[in-house]
Amino acid sequence: MKIISVMAALLFIASPCFAVVLAELESKTTAELLLYYDWEELLVETPTRRPTRLRHVAENMSVITAEEIRAMNAHSVNEILRTVTGVRVAFRGGDFGGMAALSIHGSDYEHVLILLDGVRLNDVDSGWPETGGIPVQIIDRIEVLKGPSSSAWGSALGGVINIVTKPAGSGNRPTGTLYGSQGEGNSREYRAEAAAGHGKQGYYLYGGSMDSDGLVGDKYFENKSFYGKFASALTEKVAVTFTAGYWHPDYKDFEWAAYDRSYLSDIKNYLVTGKLEAGLSSALRLSLDLYFLGQERQNSFETMTSGAHLESRLLDNGLYGGSSSLTWEQGNHTLLLGMDLSRGENDSSYFFATAAPVEWGTETRKEWAVYLNDTLRLDKLSVTPGLRYDHLSIAGAATDDIVSPSLGLTYPIDEQTLLRATAARGFIRPAIGLVVGTPGYAGYPDLEPEDIWSLQAGIESSRFRNLHLKADIFYHHQDESWFLNDEAGLFTNGGESERTGFELGAATSPLDNLTAGCSFTYVRLEPYGGISDDAYGLNLKLQYQAGRLGNLLLIGYYRWLDANEASTGASYDDMIWDLHYNKDIFVTENTTTNFFVSARNLFNGRHYWHYVFENPDRWLEAGLRIAF
Repeated sequence: MKIISVMAALLFIASPCFAVVLAELESKTTAELLLYYDWEELLVETPTRRPTRLRHVAENMSVITAEEIRAMNAHSVNEILRTVTGVRVAFRGGDFGGMAALSIHGSDYEHVLILLDGVRLNDVDSGWPETGGIPVQIIDRIEVLKGPSSSAWGSALGGVINIVTKPAGSGNRPTGTLYGSQGEGNSREYRAEAAAGHGKQGYYLYGGSMDSDGLVGDKYFENKSFYGKFASALTEKVAVTFTAGYWHPDYKDFEWAAYDRSYLSDIKNYLVTGKLEAGLSSALRLSLDLYFLGQERQNSFETMTSGAHLESRLLDNGLYGGSSSLTWEQGNHTLLLGMDLSRGENDSSYFFATAAPVEWGTETRKEWAVYLNDTLRLDKLSVTPGLRYDHLSIAGAATDDIVSPSLGLTYPIDEQTLLRATAARGFIRPAIGLVVGTPGYAGYPDLEPEDIWSLQAGIESSRFRNLHLKADIFYHHQDESWFLNDEAGLFTNGGESERTGFELGAATSPLDNLTAGCSFTYVRLEPYGGISDDAYGLNLKLQYQAGRLGNLLLIGYYRWLDANEASTGASYDDMIWDLHYNKDIFVTENTTTNFFVSARNLFNGRHYWHYVFENPDRWLEAGLRIAF
């Protein structure tokens, strides 16, 4: 606790010092800061499922833009998210691509809802979100909402990560990017994107390929991906949008020499969506959405020495769904009424080297929900109440009916300082496998959803010239916590768990082309049936934008793991530093050629939660991107 107290104190003590140093500079707007955004201009969708100005959003949020993603030369969503305050990314090695578990404020991985343009990506079987293969080039921004968001999204106990894709083009001349990179371990990536429009129609197309022989041992990684979007304005008030996506990561997850085993994953993902938006009047808007998300997953164990097959599991998941909403905006009200419907199917098979295969059959999950929220603006005060009713059912198990309320408040003390507070109830539904079972696990049909009550409050201010400060506190109280009952050999419901903590952040505007950012997260975890312990993380960012000389970005991140996270042979004493350089080397009227080079893990730091997931040493890559 001593290091936490010292770091927190230093952060606040240093803030006025920064202000004195920067006082001679011309004051900048919030939008020009490195980590924070203009409250009046930035619109986010995740908190209420409708565009809302950031000054009216009570939730603790972070937003990562396409420009920031480009500056860090990122290859995966997981790589991007590890730079976000309050988010823990548990890499299975942190190799080029690959799998990782995501946690917000110390939550379990299944507590975090992953969305792609509002479509749930967590798989039907286990709730695991496959994020390693999502192409980063298609991302316009990532909205990270910390804490439960069940009043808007249903099963979302720990938080929501919404990946928002780029829009269709509008101009007659196609614009886009060609990209190629080559790094150590024969790691390479190629991408191409293009967008254009004609009249009332527009499109966006992307195709990409990743390949690596591995940076640690023989951990190869391959990924093929495609994404397309078509948008059309049918009339002045009616528009439709269709998307189709495919990503196929195939990789060796880890090698376990002590047991002569390798673990391999081959995951095909398919996504198709359709959306209709209509203005019914000057105050009333209608939105209709349909989607299908399919996933074919094969997880296999084989011997390291000979590559002989030991066992494998085949999963064929399908999620069919739709939603509709009416948004009414009049005076100081913005009211939304919506409904969700979904059906999830999971078909699984198991194959063994020394036993007969097992066909587990198809398992089905059905859900429907209605939800309502409103943003009421009373002079400076904004009040956002929300309410949602969910009906959940899994074939062969009990049904659940859950009501999730929320209340958010924002109040700007002045143009430079904003107060926020939320109270919300959330839940997470059981995964199908925990309820109906798998080979070797009987399942527990009476397993109840975990639920949570959450209180959060925060303040952010740019009152000090050229410096933006942000602080948040949170308290998450969880009931019906799942735990492995040793006597029954099943996951059953237990008692209470708590997560309490705070986030602190500071960011500067440019000082001679130099910007800096720092954030710190502390969580006290008291899990049911686990070990009470502390976890904390530190993020640092230093960026130098030198015009003709190029742009230099230094990112540092550190996570102290609690006793429940750290496993056999874990190592997490080191801070990991990445250095990225970008420079425009050839510019014409219609094209810009950019050269980039990245050095990841500059000082060969060690940071992993189990010895079989050892992270790579320093590795280098370079490449070109041509924008047209």
